[in-house]
Amino acid sequence: MIPIELREQIQSKLKIGGASFYYQIKRIRENLGYTCSKEIAAYVLASENGIDPMPYIKGDEMADYRQAIQMRRTPLIPLTPPSSPAPEIKTISKDSTTTPKKLVIQIQDMDEFNVPNLTRSTIDDAREMTKIYPVIYLFENSVREFIKEVLDKRSSNWWDGVNENIKKRVENRKKTETQNAYHGQSRIHSIQYVDFDDLRNIIQSNAKIFNDYMPDNNVEYIQQKLRELKDSRNILMHCNPLTETDMIRVKVYFTDWQNLLKAIREKDNKEE
Repeated sequence: MIPIELREQIQSKLKIGGASFYYQIKRIRENLGYTCSKEIAAYVLASENGIDPMPYIKGDEMADYRQAIQMRRTPLIPLTPPSSPAPEIKTISKDSTTTPKKLVIQIQDMDEFNVPNLTRSTIDDAREMTKIYPVIYLFENSVREFIKEVLDKRSSNWWDGVNENIKKRVENRKKTETQNAYHGQSRIHSIQYVDFDDLRNIIQSNAKIFNDYMPDNNVEYIQQKLRELKDSRNILMHCNPLTETDMIRVKVYFTDWQNLLKAIREKDNKEE
């Protein structure tokens, strides 16, 4: 059993809850090919975050702990199968059993850069989140495009009828973007500036239109899924890791969304 005091120290240091703590333990064990116990993984996690695990390590655990530490110093090997590779992240660190003083991180198709204050667990999270970020990115942009596509068919001026608070936020963002001329400006339509949660508001405000457009009146279903997806989306966009369960949920919802779009296309083709 993982010592309670050690677990509490780690959670306090990383500012994470119980679920996130055990997610980190799982990631370490997965990275080491499940060659170590949860207890050893906890000692490794503590060591990599500047917490001395020695008072908690039993005599017969020392050899396994040292082996795990040595294995963690080697470059990371992508965990995704070759048929579906995630962007590769390589790490090089100075010899240390505590938080590395310097980490050199290179993500495939990106420049190499130094991040001297990051822990190994943060790097593990970054690699793992590359598997889910594209899904959320595509999901959200697909919803935005779908809203625009449906409402454009009804009126070229549909944006005028959007909630005033939403329009005000959008105008402020456009103004700020214009003022920051040094930054690229690639957004074209106002729908690209709205908050994720505002997408539900726009759909709800035009529920009759979307119900007529969707097979089996799926507006309420979509509203519910977007509401549930919001938390996972916001956590990731603030550079925090999702749990494995949350990642699975996002992927399932995205599959459901794709299937709904296919059904809509088929319905359109039959009506033409």
